[in-house]
Amino acid sequence: VDGSFGLVVALAAKIETPLKASCHTVLLKKPLDIPSTQHSMAPTCHGIQMLSCMPHFGVVQNKWSHLAPCEFLFLVDCSGSMSGLKIQSASEALLLAIKSLPRGCFFNVIAFGSKYRILFQNSMKVSDKLVDKAIQFTNQLQACLGGTELLGPLRWLLKKPPSTGLPRQLFLITDGSVPNISAVLHMVARHKQFTRCHTFALGSEICSELMAGIATETGGRYCVVGEDVRL
Repeated sequence: VDGSFGLVVALAAKIETPLKASCHTVLLKKPLDIPSTQHSMAPTCHGIQMLSCMPHFGVVQNKWSHLAPCEFLFLVDCSGSMSGLKIQSASEALLLAIKSLPRGCFFNVIAFGSKYRILFQNSMKVSDKLVDKAIQFTNQLQACLGGTELLGPLRWLLKKPPSTGLPRQLFLITDGSVPNISAVLHMVARHKQFTRCHTFALGSEICSELMAGIATETGGRYCVVGEDVRL
């Protein structure tokens, strides 16, 4: 769904208590007309191939400054397979999220592949100076970090306690799979009390066992994003 990343980030900031994940996928053969109402942000959509239907959590404000404070963790795949439009789409979506973070929130960004690069050693409180630093970091993202090794950066993030007791939302963007799926799922399950994980699978060679599993284990959302659809 076009622009799904920003919508899920906004929704995540509004949800502070654990809940069970629920996601239903519907394949569409033709464009879908969605009436625009005060409870709907979606006009007529063209070229949709998949629709993810999730529970209603209330109206999402257009200005994120009205959302509840959270700790936002962004985990972005920068392995070689993310080259081209995938890394471009991931970077653009991450830039939008970073620029829209509400005051009072904490955040951090990790780029990962065979190794990983960390923006901050600990999640930092949103400020103009740190947002500018995050924008510079994001603008330099390239698909140049080798293979896809998720467990290491995920372990590094989750071993740190949540910032000042805020609800913690983790957003994973990747296009591939990992060899140790069971270990990853065990890791996120151990930390689900404090961390909800939302996953965004890019392209056609995704691993639903990994991506849907992470979201389901932690009560997050799982989104599949097509090759030609904006994240």
